[in-house]
Amino acid sequence: MAATNDATQHNEDFHLSRVQAEGWTAAHKFMNGGVACNGAKVSSLNPYKTDAERLRWFAGFNSALGRL
Repeated sequence: MAATNDATQHNEDFHLSRVQAEGWTAAHKFMNGGVACNGAKVSSLNPYKTDAERLRWFAGFNSALGRL
């Protein structure tokens, strides 16, 4: 049973890492479009519904903005 929980956690961690990468990519596309950045616009770009996914997407988005 522990192996199943470990595999499930690994799958969830991997999924969230992909969600974060999508946020990073979205930030680059957003900034390349020359659109002014505001909270409402950024929030509307986030396609995820769960808190964990939304937070990871925003983490990727913000991380990318910090490097641009």
